Amino acid sequence: LLPIASSTPRPQTHTRAQLQSAKEASMVGCRAPKVRILLTAFRPFRPSYTGGTLWEYNTSELLVKYAVASVDGRQWLSRLKEEGVEVIFDEDEDLLHVTFAAVERKAAEIGRRAEAENLDIIIHFGQHSVNDVVLVETTARNRNGTSPDVADTLGDQADISYGIQCLGQHISMEKSDDFCLPSTLPVSELLKIEGTRKSDNAGSYLCNNMFFKSRLILEKCYPTTWAGFIHVPSPPDAKATREEGNTWISGEAGQKFVQTIRSIIETSAREKLSKGGV
Repeated sequence: LLPIASSTPRPQTHTRAQLQSAKEASMVGCRAPKVRILLTAFRPFRPSYTGGTLWEYNTSELLVKYAVASVDGRQWLSRLKEEGVEVIFDEDEDLLHVTFAAVERKAAEIGRRAEAENLDIIIHFGQHSVNDVVLVETTARNRNGTSPDVADTLGDQADISYGIQCLGQHISMEKSDDFCLPSTLPVSELLKIEGTRKSDNAGSYLCNNMFFKSRLILEKCYPTTWAGFIHVPSPPDAKATREEGNTWISGEAGQKFVQTIRSIIETSAREKLSKGGV
């Protein structure tokens, strides 16, 4: 089993005055973070070819948890913090159930947290069908497919943005598959990382749904906060148990992807800092 810590601290919210005080404190030598990065990932889902059963794990869940919550993950986070980078990932709040309702709740939360927690970057992770590469998604599209979630619910196929509010105002966008929003992560730099590949199609399921909602809210209300989506490889064996998944992730192949995820986080932070940070 992975040497994962028993619990992950919940992110704290702060008032605008408290955030301002933190920034002022950093100017006189305190180690207030210069860049704050929120991570999200998905729990197990149910592909059509498994006969209606859930996989025991989602690789985005295992990889992100290992990257930040394993013993060496905590050491890596400490080193980042020394450099002024804080990575936020709460297993209860930021690990999403594979339902449209869960994505809807997370989307509504993103706007509030972007301001309250002074977030600079949001990186969403999900699982794709290829098992040997990490995909850097470039484009979020206003479309849903016809696959139900694990609660047998279909998304709104006409308009993902329906019902989204930002700063108390309803956001209404063009109801078209052609309407899209680009990732604001430093895609060109991320593609220099070994093991990554460019993708212009995040699909038409919950990954694209989360990607589009997140970008839409930030584009309209918090444009200085970057956001994007990263697809990680699928399990080497769809019928593998969680224990077998943990064994895989602790091995050479899994560790390669863990390092890729950490490099994506580090590169995004470095690029944000180079452009003035917060």
